[in-house]
Amino acid sequence: MSGPGRSLVQPEVLTSDTLEKLNPISALLQKRKDLSLSDQRIGQLGGVLSRLDAKNMTLLRQIDSVAKAMGLSPDHPLGESETDRERMQGYRNAILPMVNGVRDNYDDAAMEALRMFSGDTLRRANGIVRDARDKINQMMRGGSVGPPRGGRGDLRLP
Repeated sequence: MSGPGRSLVQPEVLTSDTLEKLNPISALLQKRKDLSLSDQRIGQLGGVLSRLDAKNMTLLRQIDSVAKAMGLSPDHPLGESETDRERMQGYRNAILPMVNGVRDNYDDAAMEALRMFSGDTLRRANGIVRDARDKINQMMRGGSVGPPRGGRGDLRLP
């Protein structure tokens, strides 16, 4: 319900595009100059990214299929009616296992990638990975797909 002094924030319809923009390996590659990555390291990260994309392909397609089946898209936000809120909650509930799978895959790929770094580069890379994960968690806390699960904080290498 809206009222004086109260603003409604329409939750974002989480799609594969949204999640792909938060891919931590892509974030590392985008910051390759800041991290002073060698061509060899860029190639290694490209391999991690390819494996990650293959793992997430089905999950991301499922998320978009659910959104399409429910008539949801970022271009056509829902209104503020009870029916629309129920539709969004149904969507969130339907995609939560898929989003969690993508997030787990992101964390696993980030661990693999972070093992490639040491010292100050590891610290900076961990910050980039953490920022990407924090954005997903922020989106989830903001009502996009449900509560964040126990986070891993900085990914600690074994």
